[in-house]
Amino acid sequence: MDSSILTPSEMDALLQPTSHGAASKVVKPIDLVVRDHQAYAVLPVLQLAADSLAARIAQLCSQFLRLPCKGASEPVEVVPGSHVTNLLAAARFVYGLRVDGRPASGAVAIDDLLGGMYVACQFGGEIDGVDVSDGPPSATERRTVSRLAVRILGHLRGVLERTGPPSISIETAESPGASKKPAAGQAVVLFTMRMTMLDRQSTVVIALETSAAGFKLPPETTGRDIAGSPLAASILNVPLTATVVLGTTLMPMRRFLSLAVDDLITLDSSVEGEIQLQIEERPRFLGKPIVSKGSLSLQINSRIKE
Repeated sequence: MDSSILTPSEMDALLQPTSHGAASKVVKPIDLVVRDHQAYAVLPVLQLAADSLAARIAQLCSQFLRLPCKGASEPVEVVPGSHVTNLLAAARFVYGLRVDGRPASGAVAIDDLLGGMYVACQFGGEIDGVDVSDGPPSATERRTVSRLAVRILGHLRGVLERTGPPSISIETAESPGASKKPAAGQAVVLFTMRMTMLDRQSTVVIALETSAAGFKLPPETTGRDIAGSPLAASILNVPLTATVVLGTTLMPMRRFLSLAVDDLITLDSSVEGEIQLQIEERPRFLGKPIVSKGSLSLQINSRIKE
């Protein structure tokens, strides 16, 4: 496999997670507006951290609420920042996060069930009778639940160890965090934990920008460093599917059903224009079709920038 097909950061992202062992769950990839390949590389490690975090949050809830709580993590995802607003829309308590001093670089969300139980417990109410409330929470409720969010973030720092950021803090507990979420153009690592209390399920979501959370490659990493690694030979021999797209067209069903031998199909490509080469269904190069040694070939003219 030519090193021009994958960038050094992509190849290093493939090599990076192999020393950490298999993840305990299937990782669910999502196409990004801004791709951060290093975040994908450490997803198996982050999944193990999320499983541990779910268990620690469950212990925390059992301690504070004085009732049994079970926790489970969903598959860790990498999503565009534009998705985060919708994902956190259902949560009543949302706090913007500051990662390593960077404002609005993440968010933590706690739904009304867990948040309401925590508020009731802090003020001596009956936690088994908490009802889901309408409207935004009061400043007192936000400040109260923020103490739980701080404890959860403390556990997050512990389970991420060297992979994650050394410093995560809540922006402002008193003001709504709807505007303090990762930017739409950022890649975001999403942790989703499900807590089961009194036969009801609660959700805790933590979103961290990869650029702020330290998941990027160090700048000194080079292609030569990757090529010299012990696993480079096996990684560089992984087969990739290359597809040359001559053109596309749309046709009604009646046209498709009437197709016969010698019929012509007009494509949307110009005979003078460049055609696309896709690697694993991702557009990577543009070129011209030529004949080489009796075979139809593609002469690459330029790289498609992502």
